This record gives sequence, structure tokens and C-alpha cells, in this order.
Amino acid sequence: MPVLHVQATPPLSCARCSSATDSRRDLPRLPPTITVPMACEMLGIGRRNGYRLVREGRFPVKVIKLGGTYRVVTADLLRELGIVE
Repeated sequence: MPVLHVQATPPLSCARCSSATDSRRDLPRLPPTITVPMACEMLGIGRRNGYRLVREGRFPVKVIKLGGTYRVVTADLLRELGIVE
């Protein structure tokens, strides 16, 4: 499976992320998993393209399916963004 590398600087705030992402120091307080649209916004990927990447198994971080919903593993996302190690 090809690896997609996304070079993006996370926004200091995210409209869909609520007040939990008002600053980078607050990002680790996000829940264990977040929605695909929220992760897409943080990665600078469009929502439609993000879901396409999920379906193709090419989303840049780990995604799990819970019932009919996809969730992005927050720890993997923060590592990909270089926010935590």
C-alpha cells in the first residue's frame, strides 16, 4: 500500500474541534479518536478527499471503523503533525 505523506501545519484553532484546540498545547487534550472531517481540517485535506483516502486505505494516519462510522486515532494524528512524539 502506498504511503501518503502530508506536509501541513496544524491550525491553531479548528472550527469543528471546539475549544479543545485553541492552542497547540491544548491539542493533546483531544479525545482518543476524532472524526474524519476534524482530522482532515487539521491535515489540510478536503473532507471529500479525506473520505476517499479512508476508503482506499491511504489516509495518512490510523483510522478505525466503529459500526458505520470512521474515527481517526488522535495520537497517530498528533505524531504525524509533529506535535507529540
